[in-house]
Amino acid sequence: MLPVESNNLQGALKHVAAGGRLCVPTASSCTVIEQKHLAAWDKAGRPLLREDGQGYRMRRGKGSVYLLPGQLKYID
Repeated sequence: MLPVESNNLQGALKHVAAGGRLCVPTASSCTVIEQKHLAAWDKAGRPLLREDGQGYRMRRGKGSVYLLPGQLKYID
C-alpha cells in the first residue's frame, strides 16, 4: 500500500473514480473507501474526504476524523 501524498486529494479521487480503492489502516481494522462510498456522501451534499492542512478530514457520522499525512493509502 502506497500512501496518498499530502495535498493530493484530486489524485486520490481520480484513483477511486478509475476503479481503485483507498484505505485507512488502524491497529484493529482497515476502513476501505470505494466509489460507492464517495457517491453516497456526495449525494448527501457532504464530501467524505477533504484536505485539511497537510492531512485529510474523513467524515464519520455527523463528525469527522483527521487523517495524518501518510495515513490514507492507495490499494489496488
